[in-house]
Amino acid sequence: MNKTVTQELNRKKRADISIMVAVFCVAFLAFCAFGIDMAYITLNRIKLQRATETTALASIARYSETLDDESEDFFKLYKTKFDTMQDAQIEAIQYKNEDNGIYKVKISTKLMSPTYFLRFAGVGGVKIEANAYAQTSPQIEQNKESGEIISLNNIMTDKKGDEFKVSVKGNTYGYFIFAGAKDKNNDYVWSDVGCKADVAVVNKNVSGKNYNLICSKEATFDLSRECPDTTNTNVVSYLRIFQANPSECGAQQDILKEVEEKIKEEINNKQGEIDTQWKNEFPKDNEETGESIPWEELVMPQIPDFPITLDWVKSLIPEQDKKPYEITVLNNVKLITKNDF
Repeated sequence: MNKTVTQELNRKKRADISIMVAVFCVAFLAFCAFGIDMAYITLNRIKLQRATETTALASIARYSETLDDESEDFFKLYKTKFDTMQDAQIEAIQYKNEDNGIYKVKISTKLMSPTYFLRFAGVGGVKIEANAYAQTSPQIEQNKESGEIISLNNIMTDKKGDEFKVSVKGNTYGYFIFAGAKDKNNDYVWSDVGCKADVAVVNKNVSGKNYNLICSKEATFDLSRECPDTTNTNVVSYLRIFQANPSECGAQQDILKEVEEKIKEEINNKQGEIDTQWKNEFPKDNEETGESIPWEELVMPQIPDFPITLDWVKSLIPEQDKKPYEITVLNNVKLITKNDF
């Protein structure tokens, strides 16, 4: 009798354990299914946020140039980088034009993220949303001297359109320009970006290396412009300009011509003060040929009382500005928070 009761009790225990195991397995599988779906949804939320932020940055950069909204085109481009983002859409977009010239944008996107296991519980998809805020971040660096390293407020990357502009003031003629970043050893790495300018450049050999010389007073630079040497510059944190000699861009001839005119004017003004002896010893016309003596010979006379001295001539030559460069960073944008919008 006791043996029969014991066997019956053992059977009941085994049955209870089997039920508990079955319930646990079902719960465990449900938990795993829920976890997989949640991980998939979270991954899509991250992808959507990234595409939305990139779209906001590109859109506000373009808007600051044209005041046109191209967010749809940018979003279509960026969402194709993620295979699960094809059904994502822009839900709303809002621009703001601040009185100080700052442009801001808010972009809201949505995506119905499908589920794999929750659909068996009647949940075929979960709607996820993302918001991104961005603004232009203008940077103008004035009165920069030759060789000075200019640090950018934000990393400059190749966007649609021009990235920066260089203006030169005063009597400065010609410059070489380089864009740089730092390597893993925190050392500067420079690239010649003169070929990225929207003006004609001159290929100049300096110490055995060829560089692009810019002779324009103003030029804009697009990092996506193709260069003969296939220069590829995608990320820029620093800019640096080196001043060329006036003769490199032909400006020396202009300066000399200007000085020549001033000397001729001064000679004409001094005619009444020049005595007959000076005229006889140093005539302006060559007695043998009858041709006028070149002004270069007149500026270095041997007669002490000659009204024009070499020091005076030197004073006529305009000095180059020591800090002639102005850098304007275009398409400079940054992400902001909801509170900043």
